[in-house]
Parts: sequence; C-alpha cells; structure tokens
Amino acid sequence: MAGFGTGFQQGNTTDAEAIKAWVCAHGRVDETTIPVLIDRLTARYKQLQIELPTPGRLERLAHSAAQTVEEQFFARLADALTPDTRHLIDAMLTDMATPGSLSALKIDTGRRSLNSLEGDVEKLHQLQRLTLPQDLLVPLSTRYLRRMKLRVTAESLSATRRHPAPIRYGLSDALLLRANAGNHGSSCRAAPPYRAQNGGQCGKRVSIK
Repeated sequence: MAGFGTGFQQGNTTDAEAIKAWVCAHGRVDETTIPVLIDRLTARYKQLQIELPTPGRLERLAHSAAQTVEEQFFARLADALTPDTRHLIDAMLTDMATPGSLSALKIDTGRRSLNSLEGDVEKLHQLQRLTLPQDLLVPLSTRYLRRMKLRVTAESLSATRRHPAPIRYGLSDALLLRANAGNHGSSCRAAPPYRAQNGGQCGKRVSIK
C-alpha cells in the first residue's frame, strides 16, 4: 500500500509482529473485536510512520492479535485458579448429565418441579466449592462474557475437554459464572455464591443473562 507521504517507510514482517505485540499489550480481551483491532493496528502504523500493509494482510494481523490476546487472558485465568478448582472443573467436564456437571449446567430446566429444584440445590453446592478469579472476570463486559458462554454451550463437552488447559478453563469459567448468577440472583445471604479469592464470601456478581 502506498505511503501517506514523505517520511513513511516500507514495512516488513518484523514491523508487523512488533505492532501486533504492541496492540496486544495495550488492549483488553473484551475489546478485541476485529474492527477495533484493525483501527488500532492502523493507528499504530501511522504513529510509527510505516506504510500500511494490504487490507487483507491487515485483517489477518487483526485476527492473529485477537487470538493472541484471548490466549494470554485464558492463561491468566488458568493460573489464577486454585488446584482444587481446576480439579473440580475437570471433574465437571463429564458427558453424564449429573446435576453438578457442566453438561447439566448447559440445560435450561424451564419451569421448576420438585426434581429440578433438588437438582438446583446440588448445582448450588457444587458451585459453592469453586473459587473463581473475580478480579479477572468481573471487569469484563457483559457482551464478552455472554459470547464466551455461548461458545462453550455450542460445543460438545468432549470438544471442550480437547482444548488446551487455559482455553478449557477459560470457557468453563464463563459457563460457571453464568450458572452462579442464575442460582444466586435472589439473595446472596440466603445462598452465598462462589468464593472470592480475596477471602470474601459473596463478592460482586455479574449477570450475563
């Protein structure tokens, strides 16, 4: 692509990777839509007075940046989980639709019956055993949390199990956060939600209905 004027130099692969790394380091995972990333990549190229790559190359660079930002965020989520919570999530990734499994959490029970209420109680007990990283999850936008939840709901549990650990735990966290919001929407005192890592019992809740 032609330069913007005097002083703009031709870019290369090294420039592209450096600019992508800069954009990744200065963005939030819930802001990394492709249009937003293309705008930020373009602005960084102009700031450094480097000629823009072709539109196709710029879009591929944006997709690569989005993947990098999400992988880095999922790695942080996985690192923030306690060993006990990791073990519990792995145990919940079963194809058997027991009340405490992720398979059961994907199902909308609809109108409540005695059996469904008993199942909800068991789900609640399972959720109370988890320690989710609120400091990482709570600041995220509702739209991004919903998108994460839809991703894990749309795929089979066997597919979720095949993901690398950081992605597996990151997607599971979104579903568990949604399940927690649904089970504790009425009263934090009556049914304490998942434990916060800062030691609080109830902590801040996020609704992603």
